Amino acid sequence: IFAKLYPTAASHRHFDPIADQIADWLATCTSTVTALRPQAIWQEENTTLYPWVNGAPLSHYAGQPVHADYLAQTGSSLRAMHVAPASITQDLPAHTLAAEIKAIAQTCEHIQILLPTVGQKISELLECASNLYTKFPQEAPTFIHGDFKADHVLVGPQQDSSPRLTLIDFDSCAQADPAFDIGKFLADLDWTYAQSGQAGLAQAQNDFLAGYNLEPDAPRLLRARIVEALILVKITAHRVPIFERNWAERTTAMIERAVTVLERINK
Repeated sequence: IFAKLYPTAASHRHFDPIADQIADWLATCTSTVTALRPQAIWQEENTTLYPWVNGAPLSHYAGQPVHADYLAQTGSSLRAMHVAPASITQDLPAHTLAAEIKAIAQTCEHIQILLPTVGQKISELLECASNLYTKFPQEAPTFIHGDFKADHVLVGPQQDSSPRLTLIDFDSCAQADPAFDIGKFLADLDWTYAQSGQAGLAQAQNDFLAGYNLEPDAPRLLRARIVEALILVKITAHRVPIFERNWAERTTAMIERAVTVLERINK
């Protein structure tokens, strides 16, 4: 068992039942993917207890031959979550692109000060992404995980011929554009392959998208690519430690990657 502590009771009041409901829903869609269910809620300590799950994060398999199958399963499970019943979603908070961009701008304030040229590129990227996003057809909000990345997909032991995947950490779930989850996962893959220096990013992203079953010119995917660029900026600000000697070089390189992602859409 492990315990997850929250700063206030309100922090987890809405999210504790969601994993149970999503696990129930996934059980109707697939036998190889589930969500981690809370085992108990310790209200007076603002703590949720979870059972231990055997397995390793999906990020550990990057570059391995089995990665393609795991990515396809992950994409398929995300698609299933995005069509979850409205009864699961109705009480969740809404999340918008404007809110995401505001959060990213705040996260990058240190870059704006320490690397003004890179900071200017970030400001231009945020403005361009905001304008570009509205040019594509929009969809009604669906359930989104909110922090869908490879570290939140655990690969467990084989069941019959397939490994069992367990989705964790639903604390950021919301009602929003499903492209948010897709873009976050694409950006997370970009980060993983960039940091390891491995080839194969495009194939890994395509394996995930094939599981999700999205056409290359689908508006949802085009919006997701915009989100990918935005989240690349965000995770760079979060994950590149400012005390590292090569902080400036790594930060500059990752922001350039984000700019390139957005430029491909804007052509």
